[in-house]
Amino acid sequence: MIGQTQCDFSFTANGDWALDPMSETYANIPVLVPKSEIAGPRVFLSINRFWRDDKSPGGWSAATEDNCQLATKDVIQTRDGKEAKVFLASNCDVSANMQNGQLKSPFRGHTLYGYVVVNDDEADFFYLSSADPALLRRQEGVLLSALRTYSTDSPACIARRTAVNKLEFTGGRAPSGQSEDMGSRASASRIDPQFIRNLNKQLSSIKARDGVRTMAFDTRNDLFLVGRESGAIDIWDGKQANARTEVKAPEAPVRLTFSSDGRVFFSNYHAHDATHVWDTASGAIIHTIERSRGPVVQTSDPNLFVLGTDNGLGIFDLTRGELLPGAFRQVGGVVTAIAYDAPTDQLGIGTASGGVEVWKLTKSPTPALKRVAAAVPYAMGNWVLGVQFFNKGQSLYSLPQRGNLDEWSAGTLERLRSRDVSLGFVGATVFIPGEARLAMVGFRKGDTQGFDNFLEILHLESGSRNLIDLKEKGSGSIVYLPSMSTIISGKRASISVVDISKAR
Repeated sequence: MIGQTQCDFSFTANGDWALDPMSETYANIPVLVPKSEIAGPRVFLSINRFWRDDKSPGGWSAATEDNCQLATKDVIQTRDGKEAKVFLASNCDVSANMQNGQLKSPFRGHTLYGYVVVNDDEADFFYLSSADPALLRRQEGVLLSALRTYSTDSPACIARRTAVNKLEFTGGRAPSGQSEDMGSRASASRIDPQFIRNLNKQLSSIKARDGVRTMAFDTRNDLFLVGRESGAIDIWDGKQANARTEVKAPEAPVRLTFSSDGRVFFSNYHAHDATHVWDTASGAIIHTIERSRGPVVQTSDPNLFVLGTDNGLGIFDLTRGELLPGAFRQVGGVVTAIAYDAPTDQLGIGTASGGVEVWKLTKSPTPALKRVAAAVPYAMGNWVLGVQFFNKGQSLYSLPQRGNLDEWSAGTLERLRSRDVSLGFVGATVFIPGEARLAMVGFRKGDTQGFDNFLEILHLESGSRNLIDLKEKGSGSIVYLPSMSTIISGKRASISVVDISKAR
């Protein structure tokens, strides 16, 4: 059943339940329905987490109290000896969830709830809902059995509660035999289960005008950077529940980049014409690279970094703390994206002028850059936001703010193919390391509001796409946490956390 020692949707071996294909419309809350009713389900089952201070003392929402007839049922003991409180909400008015004649919610007129208090702030709850009270009674044993075998203290349950704003990937039916469990991956990583929750609480406590501007994650040390509108940069240690150091930059950073070992990070700005190099441990600025505002990438030499400068491209030597003389090279526009392929020493460049270029780094006798190929496939002002080498450096992907994802021959920049993108405007993008997938946030085609409130996952090889509604305005910043298969998308004063492990 779904309880046992995991906080997931692991059901009986006969596999009677499956992920509801409509889950994506339910505010991305994962919901299960009987497999026999997958085309027209009549009963819905889910597990989730709520903040108890947002609820009435009884444990259910004030809206439920106002719109339903409530009846308390017998308390159930969970596997770890806690009390699971159970109540039935009958004859509920669900008209508020109707849209275009359809019910955009898994909650029907009759719902059986079971919830377990976790701590002073949180509770986990199960619910079983149906418009047919007789059908609900026939299926209630599923929920009650799940509560009896449930444990709030299992590592997977604790990790699962770090999912902020109830967002998980629900872009399609789960593969046969797989459960929708975020916790198994999170508990296998070194990231503290409470870290993301505390990150979100801290961001929610600050003023909206000082919200998230950019983020970065160090995969080696599980360090997390948040650049804010005030110029503050928060350095979080993800291995601890609430370890944060705040440093101050001259203005809001638009880009943060870790070195591969995490010992330093770089910050770029819009107006401030310099890049700062920070010592991560002390939070001190150790170098200032004047006349440079472009992205930074580390090369196969751990002391050499290539970055966008006012003159085009430059090579920064970390040991010497300066740009190497004579390494400046002009590119066809302001550099907006950069990628490096270590085996071939190639650099992929994207520009604000719609240009895509390939450069070669040579290290002997002295480090130098040479342009291999250049093209301008996009309109002036259509910034290239992401570039990434693929196929052992033989091809290069590019993604502009508006348009499709293109694959090019790295040697000639001849277009090999294009992949359709659902978003009409892309605010930020990240190529997922070691996987042929691309994540991006933005707004859909035809949306004139300009909110980065949709996340799209695009498979580079198959072209398959998953579009996830984040429900709120974003800040145009995303980062990937490999150990949790999770995308974090920044909003003005909070974050969205999306498990993309099932996006294929």
